[in-house]
Amino acid sequence: MKRAAWLAERRAAVEADYTRDASTYDEGYDPLTPTHRSFAARLIATVPADGSLLDAPCGTAPYATTVLEADRRYVGADQSAGMLDQARSKHPDVRFEQLGLQELAFDRDFDGAMCVDAMEHVPPEEWPLVVGNFHRAIRPRGYLYPSAIRCTRGSGR
Repeated sequence: MKRAAWLAERRAAVEADYTRDASTYDEGYDPLTPTHRSFAARLIATVPADGSLLDAPCGTAPYATTVLEADRRYVGADQSAGMLDQARSKHPDVRFEQLGLQELAFDRDFDGAMCVDAMEHVPPEEWPLVVGNFHRAIRPRGYLYPSAIRCTRGSGR
């Protein structure tokens, strides 16, 4: 099998896994680790009052409340329809987009962005594309919080 076909198959499988697990994803799992909380707080502090922050992929939107309580605008993006359904059920008035990291097409729309625990699902040859997409999405002098810390759960992810 050619690598491109294998990568497409792998990406579809990851999306299907997250969509399948979405309704129970938050049960007994808190992605807001002390490290993530600290870095997210530092990122939020760099965003001007009433500024906007992109969370991609947002999953079930565990960071949305923190961003909104800091009086910043929040936009979540995720390729999983199931994860977005859960995020929208928690935050019906928040903007969510169904997009993968490779398809982010925002243009200077955000004062900052976070990409938490997701880059392990992006093949290395697509990292420049994804980083470029975040760079384009963030206004000048904005910051990106990327993490690739692998969170282990029962589903093997």
